[in-house]
Amino acid sequence: MSISNPPKNKWRVFACIALFFGCGFSDAAPGALLPTIESYYGINYSIASLIWVANAGGFIIIACFSDKLQPWFDRRNSLVLGCVLCCIMYAIISSGADHPALVVKYPAIVFAFLLGGAGFGTLISQCNVFISRLEGSSLYLSYLHGSYGIGATISPLVVTTMVGRGIPWHYFYMILLGIMIANCMNIYFAFTGADKDLLPWEESVTAGFDRDTSDDRSNNGFAMQTFTQAQSQPQQNTPSDMVLALKNPV
Repeated sequence: MSISNPPKNKWRVFACIALFFGCGFSDAAPGALLPTIESYYGINYSIASLIWVANAGGFIIIACFSDKLQPWFDRRNSLVLGCVLCCIMYAIISSGADHPALVVKYPAIVFAFLLGGAGFGTLISQCNVFISRLEGSSLYLSYLHGSYGIGATISPLVVTTMVGRGIPWHYFYMILLGIMIANCMNIYFAFTGADKDLLPWEESVTAGFDRDTSDDRSNNGFAMQTFTQAQSQPQQNTPSDMVLALKNPV
């Protein structure tokens, strides 16, 4: 499988790179917003840090089911699911208001980051698996993670500028919501028919893995058989050089 075979892979690689830019743009924002969030909710650093704990929890949950997502939902729908979870996160956070009675409670923000972690975990794992199976994958992986780094570099500059000009901090997540909706649509159309297009290469990878596993089992079985035979052979009672020297002194 290459960047041009099947031909739609060019679009798919571009979609993954654009998606990773959005992920980096999102991931770098909470650190820059931390003092603002603490002041907005009247909480200390320990309580504010729960958003990162929840985010990590989302990644851990997805890691437990990462090998099941594609068989359950197929490749395209797995990516769309990750985008939807991120969109829910952004919708919850961006719905905050300046009126105290309408402010989204902090536990809801923490729960939103849990969903976001699950969404990002799904997107990152699926994109990495797809890109890593391309010919020359190291080049495309560098583009993929480079786009993440570019997004993570730009994001703090944007959010601190917004907050510095008096724009409510949660409005930034409206921007993220728009970016993720665009990425979701792009991913949906780019990966339409992906399972059928990529099936020959998926089967070759699976066959190669099964063959390697079979070879390893055969080698292990041969080694165990050789060891067992060596242990079962009777030891020859040949006298050592020291015993011969004592019996035949010079």
